[in-house]
Amino acid sequence: MHGLYRRILPVSIAICVVVYVTYQRQTNIEEFQKKTIQISSSLKSPNPYRTYGQVTTQTPDLSRTYGQVIEQSSNPSRTYEQVTIQTPDPSRTYGQVTKQTPDPSRIYGQVAVQSHDFSWTYENRYTSLYEKCAELPKAKTHIRAPLYFYSKSNNVAFCKAPKTGSTFIGTVVKALEKNGDLVRNMFHVNRESVHGRNEATLDTIVKQNSQDLKIILVTRDPFTRLFSAYLDKYFVLGIWGKQMAQNLGKDHRKIRDGFCGFDISFQEFLDYVTDVSLGNKNTDEHTLPVSSLCNPCFVRYDVICKQETLTSDTEHVLKLINITEQKRLAIVNMIRGKTMTDTIFSWISSHLWYYIVYKKDCSSKILLVERLWQVLQLQGYINASLTFPARLFKNLPVFRAESVTTLILKQIRSSPLTESQTFIQRTRILQQAYGQIKPATVARVQTMFAQDFKLFDYDRSPPHI
Repeated sequence: MHGLYRRILPVSIAICVVVYVTYQRQTNIEEFQKKTIQISSSLKSPNPYRTYGQVTTQTPDLSRTYGQVIEQSSNPSRTYEQVTIQTPDPSRTYGQVTKQTPDPSRIYGQVAVQSHDFSWTYENRYTSLYEKCAELPKAKTHIRAPLYFYSKSNNVAFCKAPKTGSTFIGTVVKALEKNGDLVRNMFHVNRESVHGRNEATLDTIVKQNSQDLKIILVTRDPFTRLFSAYLDKYFVLGIWGKQMAQNLGKDHRKIRDGFCGFDISFQEFLDYVTDVSLGNKNTDEHTLPVSSLCNPCFVRYDVICKQETLTSDTEHVLKLINITEQKRLAIVNMIRGKTMTDTIFSWISSHLWYYIVYKKDCSSKILLVERLWQVLQLQGYINASLTFPARLFKNLPVFRAESVTTLILKQIRSSPLTESQTFIQRTRILQQAYGQIKPATVARVQTMFAQDFKLFDYDRSPPHI
């Protein structure tokens, strides 16, 4: 009998434990359901698109169209009928509170937002742009017809506005048009090889195929765009600085016993650009407002991208166009695999090519690389505390883009900057640059770029310390 009890007792205890655990689990589930119902009911609103901060609770209808926009471009054959905003993640449930989020810092109010779904961002940009367009007088710009990087095979066109990441976009379109496997180093090329290819006007694009065409706009903060244009096109060699120097009567920039480029200050650059533009004279498209180059109030753009978030914005566009999943992932991997080496090589190789074309404007390659070194410091790539190692560059056995880039990267790694340090250095230099500009000049910049500030929601205040 005692042996029977010893065999039955453990079984009885196990049964009791299972019953207790099951009861507790059911109780927890019921409590969780009650809390979920309370939270969900607290978010109910007579308006099905009620906004919490910047988070819009949307319906689960992924085919929802925003605005039912019907408008014709300058080409009457092109009708922009509907703008459909799709979520990158169709499985996402709208109208419910997500209890977990991949990025805890992206929490608005009590609503946790999945950081990989930014459809509301693009809806807000689109709505904001065309609401503001409706307030402006219908006056077309007459600078030039908008030019687009166009992928015919995928039926997507990006308006080309220099200094908004146009080389990046041109490379993505080049990848879209490429047959066969992609290579991860498509960004590792002279940037001049990207421009002048896969480009067309909107009229030409529409005549070829207007059905399901996606038209994309890329914008940028006018103050940072102007500073970038100055460093890249006027601080070093090129036709743009040469022409401006001739018009201003400026000489070459003296560097010790030699010279390289032209002696144009940032103040003189801004004065010239604003005077020419506000005087309705022809000026360099690198310094023209995006609204003048792309006519967003006359062309109905499907997605509004920003240079400041261009990588994620481009990945969003790739989810909307007619493309195989295999190729989309290949391009995304190519974009994410882009390195500082690719960026610097692309830039260095183009300027060494400028040296061949404009050799009379620079007395030596070493002085040219010294100027490029200074630009990379101003852009936050090279630690500002490092001095230019002229001797190392003079000792290069082969003076080509690859060897120059390799040596620059070696110096960068000798005193690396963290991401936050890079941001601080770049921001400080930008603030110092605009802190020295006359208030009257800043006012002219604000007038010249008034539509860009208004339409694309950029701060009119210059970056001051």
